[in-house]
Amino acid sequence: MTFVVTDNVTGYPVAGALVSLTWSEVKSYHRHPVLQLHRLNKRTNNMGIAVFSNVNTGIYKYRVNGENYSSAPGRINVTGDVGVQVNLVQESEEEYD
Repeated sequence: MTFVVTDNVTGYPVAGALVSLTWSEVKSYHRHPVLQLHRLNKRTNNMGIAVFSNVNTGIYKYRVNGENYSSAPGRINVTGDVGVQVNLVQESEEEYD
């Protein structure tokens, strides 16, 4: 799964953004179902790209956070090798006053 993170106004890559990928699965523990939650984190490179390798088929939630950008959550159903384009919105200066 490849994330490409860009600025929504300029289209420039956002380097160093944190991409968090989460999912859950039910496992059996002594014949009792147990819900396990998983999270993987990656930072985007200078081209705004973060790659998660060996991602299984299933439904995943993601959240992308970049410095001075609003958080961008999402959800994706993975059925193979997929690309996810995320356009981050800069936080307004008013939020810092």
